[in-house]
Amino acid sequence: MLQFSCMILLLLSLNAQQIAAVVLTPEKVAELALQQGYQSQEIDLQFRSLKYQWVEAQSAFDWKLTAETNFENDRFQTFSPNTLVDAKYERQRTALGLERNFLTGTLLTVAMNRLQQKSDSVSPASQIQDVYGVLLKQSLVGNFFGQADRAEISSKKTSYDAASVQRLRELQDSVLDAVKLFWEAFVARENYRESQNTRDRYQKLADSVAKKSRVGFASPGELPQVQAELEGRLQRVQQASLDFVSKETQLSLLLKLGKTENLDLQAELRIPELPKLQELDLTELRAFREQSLRVEAQRSLESAVQAKSDVTLAWLLGAQFSGNDPSAGTASREALSASYPKYSTGLQLEWKFGSEVLKEELASKRALRMKEEIRFERLRASLLDQKNYLSLKLQSARNVALSHERTRALRQQVVQEVNKSYSQGRTELKNLIDALNAQSNAEVQWIRSVGDYQIALNEFAAFADQLVRYKELLQ
Repeated sequence: MLQFSCMILLLLSLNAQQIAAVVLTPEKVAELALQQGYQSQEIDLQFRSLKYQWVEAQSAFDWKLTAETNFENDRFQTFSPNTLVDAKYERQRTALGLERNFLTGTLLTVAMNRLQQKSDSVSPASQIQDVYGVLLKQSLVGNFFGQADRAEISSKKTSYDAASVQRLRELQDSVLDAVKLFWEAFVARENYRESQNTRDRYQKLADSVAKKSRVGFASPGELPQVQAELEGRLQRVQQASLDFVSKETQLSLLLKLGKTENLDLQAELRIPELPKLQELDLTELRAFREQSLRVEAQRSLESAVQAKSDVTLAWLLGAQFSGNDPSAGTASREALSASYPKYSTGLQLEWKFGSEVLKEELASKRALRMKEEIRFERLRASLLDQKNYLSLKLQSARNVALSHERTRALRQQVVQEVNKSYSQGRTELKNLIDALNAQSNAEVQWIRSVGDYQIALNEFAAFADQLVRYKELLQ
């Protein structure tokens, strides 16, 4: 039985060693939130999916290669003067084409066609024809020299840039959430430790009063009174422990740390100086730049629709060069030498009528542009209000923390003096209990106020885009 118990203890010890405590500081929490946090992964994946829209818009100007070949066996009867002629033709056609749209509203098409024909009815029996051609189609009306295309591409690019800024802003917000949760967990842990310290003080006081009661020196009701206070402190230890475990679990889940025995949260309970609050240009903030880009994107999209029309007109210009010979090489050389050219030019008109789809599309894009401009104006005012509020919150949080620090020192002094007086029998136990309770509350409030000030510092840093630097967000 003893050996079995030793084995169990050994296994538990090994398991405890494998599940080691994770050391966390605010800087480490920010790093983990960026590298492996759930929120940062979701933000990156969402941004990655948006890149398709930008690439899809660019794909309209890709090179397009086409190839086609077919074989034909023709035994149709053909008319000859006053009679029908049975003829046999074997034809093989091969075509290669290369085309691309340009941002100037130009469509370029290069084509190479070869016809190989064999027949027992014509001479020579075998013949090859090569035709090389170039065709240009230039938009004149409806997309004047690519005006609509360029505006649409600009809109897609600007929207993608806005999404890039949004990603940086949201990544910083995810870091802020993690750092705030760290300080909440840290404050919960310090409150838990303070509740343990208060319990120990009451345990020591209860033992002292019990000793006095046994020798008859304690006043009536003193022992049950201090024992009742001790029970209350035991309850607070349980509640503080539950709060700490809850915050610790939330932090571990947010950072994807897996199962750990505990988190070793390391930070200083101090009250740093205020940052320089006036040196902040709101136009340089990521939120401002993001919305500015969204307005620019909608304006470009509206311009793209304005450049379109129900009537489109294009100028066509073409050139073809042919070569005919029984020999493939000779036919190809004739075509390349441009000895037998054919030139063409003309206009292509297209008119869509019967609906007002273009008019409604323009009205829709104009409404979207106006909506983004309204959001932009609202954001300007909101950023200014937010800056003023966070500045006041920061100053207030620091003043409150300093006040609680002074209160804490005074409460400690009160406990020392009242405890000394109680030991000398010059004051009642109730006064000492009141002093101990006030000291415990002052300690808890001081810890919480320092945590609130640290959170306020991080909130202001995040608002100023200084919580996480640009290079760190790109890693």
